[in-house]
Amino acid sequence: MTFGLRASAVNNLFWENKHISRMLWKGSRAEEGAERENLEKMICQFWFAVPYVAPRVELSPLDERVLLKRQFGCPKGVVPEDGVYLAAHVDVGQRLLHFVAMTWREPVRNAHVVDYGRVEVASDDMAVDEALLIGLRETRDRMLEGWEMRGGGERRVPDQVWIDAKWKPDLVMSFCRESNALAGGPRFRPAQGFGSSVRSVYRRPKEIKGETVFIGSDYHVVWDKARGIHVVQVNADAWKSRLHQGLSIGQMGEGASAWELAGSVTFFEAMRNEHLTFVKHLTAEREIEKAGKRVWTEATRNNHFLDASYNALCALSFCAALAGAGARRKSGPKPGPGPAAAGRGDGGGLRTPDGRAFLVTER
Repeated sequence: MTFGLRASAVNNLFWENKHISRMLWKGSRAEEGAERENLEKMICQFWFAVPYVAPRVELSPLDERVLLKRQFGCPKGVVPEDGVYLAAHVDVGQRLLHFVAMTWREPVRNAHVVDYGRVEVASDDMAVDEALLIGLRETRDRMLEGWEMRGGGERRVPDQVWIDAKWKPDLVMSFCRESNALAGGPRFRPAQGFGSSVRSVYRRPKEIKGETVFIGSDYHVVWDKARGIHVVQVNADAWKSRLHQGLSIGQMGEGASAWELAGSVTFFEAMRNEHLTFVKHLTAEREIEKAGKRVWTEATRNNHFLDASYNALCALSFCAALAGAGARRKSGPKPGPGPAAAGRGDGGGLRTPDGRAFLVTER
């Protein structure tokens, strides 16, 4: 066993302050790349006797100031006339419900946020479950009322409304069954996200088998026999990445506005800073590369609109997959239209475990 001491720049009397300052200044001014990395390694290991830690690389950097300008097309609560699908997601919290409604536009093939908002949950004045149920029913009334179409016509009701079922699965699934009875079909679905930020792993099934009745692009649908309802399980990391990638399209000024670019995500028109809270939620988590792996880290816990947004985008993909499956039944194996950036799911047989058609309207 040996014993050794290493002198760092802090207590090495042979090094003058000017030498240390010169090296630190040179390291900070070096260009990005191998030269700067080697300088930083030398400074850490040979000057300060500390291990070198590679910087975290943000994979889809977003500028909040630029995001605030992604306002195009329609005012709040108005669906553009080229919106072919409309979907919403509700993030469930003890004191607030956060919802985001999003439409998919064709033939431009991009997503547009039609509306978002909060519904208060009076959990301080009554039992939590009772307060949540009241808040969810208020949100349901808002969803079934629909949104105005630009250019006139009937109000548009969302094709899919997904409800966060990670925290209160029994209550949410019971509420979805109640809501589908009112809506006349499986419009409301419980959804569960799995990913690094919630310390869980998404496991994609290999085939439609047993409880798995539908496999999409980084999401799938399972039949919860005990609760008697289909549950959507989502790869949260993958869909957050797609959302951030969509938000980054057009922010560097490619010539055409983000409203006209395929794969982009835009917001409704509003006052200059009206989207500030929404944007801060969208950037509350960052995707970085750490030890060769892509992971999502939380900068703040206020990420509810982020969760609602990526799930709404995933729900649009599900709408497109169902539309494509319906088209294939009528006209053969031709792919249906759908979100290109969001991906199209493989519907397989689209049957429930007991052999019935997946869509109520086809039973």
